[in-house]
Amino acid sequence: MDKKRLCIPIMFLFLLSGQLGGCYYYAGPAPGVVGPPPSASSYDVVWNNALRAAEETGIQIASVDNGTGIIYGKRGSTDVKVVVTRQNDGRTRVELDMKGQKQETQALANDFFGAYDRYMGRR
Repeated sequence: MDKKRLCIPIMFLFLLSGQLGGCYYYAGPAPGVVGPPPSASSYDVVWNNALRAAEETGIQIASVDNGTGIIYGKRGSTDVKVVVTRQNDGRTRVELDMKGQKQETQALANDFFGAYDRYMGRR
């Protein structure tokens, strides 16, 4: 891995550590990791696994809209919005937008993406 690719994730983590709340973006495997090509149902798989991960991590779901790809909920005092988006290149991305205390949002992001990765078969 070249130095430029290594610096970007480190800088990203450093910037996130200074926020009181934030938006976490997850695009899937790192560049260069070869996986199966996206299928026509890849959005549905990602959507279902994001919803399962939200439920598993204790997010109390307030509303779900598969058409817009948005899940609203709350865990403790943290407001949560999960956004599942189809990208032009055929991939699907998952974003986690939260408003709450820094420690709570970081813990929730770790819990959510850990569960999501398990459901996606990455762990």
